[in-house]
Amino acid sequence: MMILASLFIILGIGLDITQFVILPDTEEGSPVTIFSIFYMLAGMFIMQCSMLLGMSQMVLTSPKKRKIFFTYPVVLTVLMNLCMYGIGVVIRVIGIQKTPELTNVMGYTLLFAGGFTLLIGIVNGLTYKYYWASFIPFLIIWVLGYYLLGNPMELEHNQMGTRVLEVIGKWSFTERAWIGFAMCLVGNVLLIFFTRLVYRAPISQYIFR
Repeated sequence: MMILASLFIILGIGLDITQFVILPDTEEGSPVTIFSIFYMLAGMFIMQCSMLLGMSQMVLTSPKKRKIFFTYPVVLTVLMNLCMYGIGVVIRVIGIQKTPELTNVMGYTLLFAGGFTLLIGIVNGLTYKYYWASFIPFLIIWVLGYYLLGNPMELEHNQMGTRVLEVIGKWSFTERAWIGFAMCLVGNVLLIFFTRLVYRAPISQYIFR
């Protein structure tokens, strides 16, 4: 899990830097893939590691079971998520210096990353206990959200995107970055809330499968 998380971080950051700093694409209508979601997912692997420890009888009978399952992984996940979001901001600030015409797009991708972390925070807090009840709504929301709003250069081509642009079009890069951070923070708060809320529920067998 840690190797997989490391690969996601390296791949996501590498592609993000390539897209916004090394080889920025300024052609109108060119697709912008939100590579930041790769490394924003890294925190999720920490929670997965802790849940897989549930297969160990040594852990299940440990007096520190609660901390091993929820306190340590949740704290590490929150720190990882905030750290990864900060890296995303730094990459875009550097990119703006080189390609200022992509400032709006870069600010939008931070909103997208923040919203994604908010959604993942809810799922991460519930999925290990109520797998299908959390995964199916997440999948539907993610597919619809990415289809409607996933490409900031194509927002004006659909009705939902036009409405979004009316709201966020007036925001500066700094405002978008802070709002994205706020969503990231809320996602982490919800992660803490839901993990504590469903603490006593049994771990879903689908997680191990």
